[in-house]
Amino acid sequence: MIFRNRRFRGESQNKGMDKYKTDLTFNANKPSGSLPWFFIFVGYGIATGCIASGSFFTTLYSIQWGEDISTDWLVAIVFGASNEVALVEPIKTILMSMVLACIFKGIAKSSISEMAPFQIDNSISIGASAKYSQWPGDNEDSANKARLKKLRLLDRRLFMHFRGFLGNLLYIGILVLICSHNVVEEASQQNAELVNLLKPLKKINETADIWAWLNTRYADNVFPKKWYNGDPKLPPERKYMSDSTSYRMGPVRLRQIRVTGTCYIPDVMRKAMNVCRHEYKEEYADKAAYCPEWTLYQGSCDGSGFTYVSGNATSALPYGGTFGTYSGGGYVKDINPFKAEVTLEINKLANSKWIDEYTRFVVVENMVFNPNSRLFSLISMVFEFPSSGGIYLTPKAQSARLYPYVNVWDYLVLAAQGLFILITFISVVLMIYDVWNLKMQCFTSITFLGKCLSNGFAVAAIVLYIIRIDRTIYIVEEIFNSAEKFLSFEIVVFYDNIYKLCISVVLFVAILMLLKPLTFNYYLYMMKTSILVSKMDLLSFSVILGVAMTAFACIVHLFIGATSFSFMTMAKSYLTLFRTLLAMVTLRELMGSTDEFETEIVFTIFIFTMTLILLNMFISILNDAFTAVKDGRSGGAVTPFDYELNKHFWGKMNQAFNCNSNKNPNNTPKAQDCPDLQSQIDSLSNILFSKSREELNDEKRILDLMNKR
Repeated sequence: MIFRNRRFRGESQNKGMDKYKTDLTFNANKPSGSLPWFFIFVGYGIATGCIASGSFFTTLYSIQWGEDISTDWLVAIVFGASNEVALVEPIKTILMSMVLACIFKGIAKSSISEMAPFQIDNSISIGASAKYSQWPGDNEDSANKARLKKLRLLDRRLFMHFRGFLGNLLYIGILVLICSHNVVEEASQQNAELVNLLKPLKKINETADIWAWLNTRYADNVFPKKWYNGDPKLPPERKYMSDSTSYRMGPVRLRQIRVTGTCYIPDVMRKAMNVCRHEYKEEYADKAAYCPEWTLYQGSCDGSGFTYVSGNATSALPYGGTFGTYSGGGYVKDINPFKAEVTLEINKLANSKWIDEYTRFVVVENMVFNPNSRLFSLISMVFEFPSSGGIYLTPKAQSARLYPYVNVWDYLVLAAQGLFILITFISVVLMIYDVWNLKMQCFTSITFLGKCLSNGFAVAAIVLYIIRIDRTIYIVEEIFNSAEKFLSFEIVVFYDNIYKLCISVVLFVAILMLLKPLTFNYYLYMMKTSILVSKMDLLSFSVILGVAMTAFACIVHLFIGATSFSFMTMAKSYLTLFRTLLAMVTLRELMGSTDEFETEIVFTIFIFTMTLILLNMFISILNDAFTAVKDGRSGGAVTPFDYELNKHFWGKMNQAFNCNSNKNPNNTPKAQDCPDLQSQIDSLSNILFSKSREELNDEKRILDLMNKR
């Protein structure tokens, strides 16, 4: 009330009654008893006192509640207010506007027709009889008016381009904030340290080396009983690994996958041998129940036996190894977290020949928690036993932050995620609306296809993140409610990795979309148009390249696949040859240990054909398309370059830089250096408020006519 009813400084008490102002927000009928101008200080004093008193009592309550409760209360207030301002109020406003617009549409039309029965043309008619002469300024030179109108149109188009650019830039900022929350810099370092702490110091050559490693290095680091100086550790201290940082969560799990049956032996060799064991495949996987030393279960066992557990029960995902893809099930043995019992269990497994000639896969897993980095880590030592012989070790560690929202920064990211969901919803609705109106025609636009790709991955990222949060809550509850049970969060890491892939694709497309508003740049236009013109030629070139790659992949796989690991399979042959095109490998790495003359000839032909012929053909296709676009021979299928908008943009840039470089010591532009400064300001105002000077004059004239009536 104070701010609304006070007078401005120097304003007379009845000044507002002199005449009707054209500014509709100005109260022309302000009462004569308005407050003096200095009451503004009273209003600000009252506002400051309210804020100060509220802050004072909040501080007192914070002292009484303590740091934790005060922080939670403050975070809740900030998050609630942000959610109200950013989500609830905009959505409510939009919905209410739509509903009210539909309800009062007819009333609004009738009210407008009663208030302004005008037609603004060369003359203005009021009702049916009154006629007024043309507005002042309508007799200006028509060419000058056309030039000004064209400049205003170019200004608006330029503004639309930069508005789209800035909007996309803000969207990228939201995505970067969300993606940065998923990147944990300490994860890779922690994974490397855990692997170095547990991996064997020497190469594993036989089964006895695995049992020796489990009894010594692994057990001593996972279940330490003494400090480095020999002092015994207390029971609470034994819950940590030897690095005194990684807190052990649950027991250690050993899981094995075996094969069963006998493979085919040629008749000529059966006299010399009668045993042949399969390579691992799902149809050869052993799932029977056994007693110790792998004797078939007959209803009872002398001691504990071995029972197959499915992948659903172990909560383990399939593992893609060097020699095959292994399922999540297997024969499982959990080791209790005490050093003496660990040694006893390991020795019992070794004596019962738990690992034998039918074993194809063994993994040793344990989960730890680092309170310093707030990361859960799953450490896996994977051993593969191919039928060709040998033992191959692959150590790995996976880390995840199962508590995504802890501090204020995390809740800021949560608000950004809510805004991302809202933007995705609006974008999907607009995309469906475009498809409904344009039908199949919209799919011919690369920009629309990019939006479809971005929206598809954005929806997938939202769904996957919700599933990840659900699984995370379940895993965390199980970890703390079942301390003696082994739990794996591989499924959480799996969903998290796919979520990161989806949100990364959305960010990638959003960054590429920055080029769309800048297509008035000549070089960007040439690049985009050249690719569009040569798309059929590039498609034909891709087919030729694929056929040639297939031919060379077949010959190198059949010729040296048995002696080179890089060409052991067709997939590896494709990958290795593709890396060769990018100069990522040398000729010696390709040939492996073979020095045969035929191999050198094959690779020489490959390098000559693919590098010197096909890659140069690809460059020639793009160069020919670039020349055609530059000479105007691209046909009518492409949009011509907007030279006027390009010239207008660089003219604005030149004017801005010239005015900034010619300033007097008072840091103000000189009139003779910037004669068009006022016109630039007017042009910028018209751009920002999307109104031309003619529209503003028309509004003023309408108000004057209403006053006269």
